[in-house]
Amino acid sequence: MTAPRRPRLVLLGTGGTIAGAGTAAEAGLSAAYRSAVVGAEALVAGVPALARLADLRAEQLLQIDSADFTDALLLRLARFTRIMAAIRYAIPTAGLFWTSVEIAHEWGLYDEFWSKPLDYAMEMTIVLAAFLLAVFLAVIMPRRRTVAPAQSANG
Repeated sequence: MTAPRRPRLVLLGTGGTIAGAGTAAEAGLSAAYRSAVVGAEALVAGVPALARLADLRAEQLLQIDSADFTDALLLRLARFTRIMAAIRYAIPTAGLFWTSVEIAHEWGLYDEFWSKPLDYAMEMTIVLAAFLLAVFLAVIMPRRRTVAPAQSANG
């Protein structure tokens, strides 16, 4: 019996918040955080369990702060025709989601716990669990979408 074929996934690195890093807080100050300093390959290497779920490859397309993302850079990304479908879905989804996050923060509904991860261990664990669940579903769902071949009229 052959092992089931694992899905092939490509992580496209553009920098931004998730590629940020910083040092621990000192003397009551928040952590010294900088975005876009960790590469895509380092992010993948940081979660070794992902290799068991899928054949994962990382490609670094950009390495910039999210605030520096421009329409010109979007057009540059558009040249990668294999990723256009992903970009068409990812950009509006992220935009809609992040707008609600920013509005909620401006209204004072929560603290930006990701800027002080050691102070908010439970919240960071929930975010990590949600991310791992999303990766798990991304790996499992394509298997469930396979359609059995149509049967002929004779049989």
